[in-house]
Amino acid sequence: MYISIKYKYIAIYSMLTILPIIMFHIWVYQMWSEKLHDTIVDSNSKLVSQLSNSIALIAAVKNRDIVSDLIDNSGLDKQSKILVMDHSGELIYTSNKILAHSDIKSTVLSKSGRDGHFVTRDYEEEMLVTYYSHPVSRWHMVVLTPTAVIYEQLSSVQRLMIVLILFSFVLSIASVVLISFHLTRPIRTLRKKLEGLEHGRMDPLDEQEVVAKDEIWKIGSSFNAIVNNLRDQMNLHYQLKMKSDQARLFALQSQINPHFLHNTLETINSIALIENVPIIAELSRALSKMFRYNTMQAGGFVTFKEELEQAENYLNVQLIRFDGIITSQMDIDKKILEKQSIKFILQPLIENCFIHGFKDLDEQGRIIIRGCMEDDKITISIEDNGVGMDNDQLARINEKLDCVVIEEEASGQGPKGVGLLNVNSRVKITFGNTYGLSCHALLPRGLSVKITFPAVMHKEG
Repeated sequence: MYISIKYKYIAIYSMLTILPIIMFHIWVYQMWSEKLHDTIVDSNSKLVSQLSNSIALIAAVKNRDIVSDLIDNSGLDKQSKILVMDHSGELIYTSNKILAHSDIKSTVLSKSGRDGHFVTRDYEEEMLVTYYSHPVSRWHMVVLTPTAVIYEQLSSVQRLMIVLILFSFVLSIASVVLISFHLTRPIRTLRKKLEGLEHGRMDPLDEQEVVAKDEIWKIGSSFNAIVNNLRDQMNLHYQLKMKSDQARLFALQSQINPHFLHNTLETINSIALIENVPIIAELSRALSKMFRYNTMQAGGFVTFKEELEQAENYLNVQLIRFDGIITSQMDIDKKILEKQSIKFILQPLIENCFIHGFKDLDEQGRIIIRGCMEDDKITISIEDNGVGMDNDQLARINEKLDCVVIEEEASGQGPKGVGLLNVNSRVKITFGNTYGLSCHALLPRGLSVKITFPAVMHKEG
């Protein structure tokens, strides 16, 4: 059964605050009651003592007739009953004839103290008995006051305490509810945000909703970080999907009658061989292979050997174009040839050598492609002796290469080339952020671009 946390807080705070407050008021009421009871008893005791002294004077002059008048004017409660007797228990005066035959006389005479009080039930009525024995006349003054009279005086105190208890109860409930709602507001807000996240609404927590920087605030900060990461991933996924759709469209545009284009290149190759023009044959053959590689299955993985062959075909076309001005060299570990790779990670890097590295070439250019495997990681480097980059340029490009970047026309060539940044992004998205590209300066001049990815054996399909 689901119970909101605010109600749990209300229950806990109620037990911790309301019950102690009620118990405190009950204790105060008991203290006041006892204090009032003691005050009434002391008052009766003093009054009885004063009456006893006055009656003793009457006894000294042997005039008992005025005892009644003295007691009537004493100020005792009208419901109180009075009994006066000597040391032997002989009745001298009583306000009620019934007392003459009660057990009160024997009980008082049996008390060892000169004065005191006790509670007794006589004739089905609870009575507070206050007595005093005069040391000279040895007369005993006894006053019986109904306890109901005392309780009547306590009723006003009782009503006051009930009002205070009710007021404290209402005030405590209101305070507990307000405090509980205040403390649980961040939790309830976070719950609503999580429910919204379940339905696809990625709304972060507002910093203005933070009550205090505590554990709940820490959870809220983590929630915001998760939401922001989800947003970034969704945006990245959307951009990749758009790029994929654009690539598919471009592939469709590029594959208009691919058999016709492929056969045409093969025809050119055959004619060049017949006419003994090997350069044209080699060029058409390289273009044919590149075309076949470009139009094979979109996406997915290939072997590094296939990717390397594509790079060699592109490199051969460019070397024929530059006619000996640029040379190439390859140093590839054979163990990596059957490992898994993604398409078009080498050609864009070699392309950058021709477009940027050899832009203002004043000596023979050189491209070296190296490949090795170490600790289940493949490292490929493309080196050139071109113009290279200064330290500021290297720092900026490496900073961009540290993260995933999706850019339109990253290499400045639109759909004709994916560029350094997009190659790096595809590697990181495919294999993880620990892999990707990095740039390093060569001495005395030139640039080395390294690409790393995991050494995984390629599986068909």
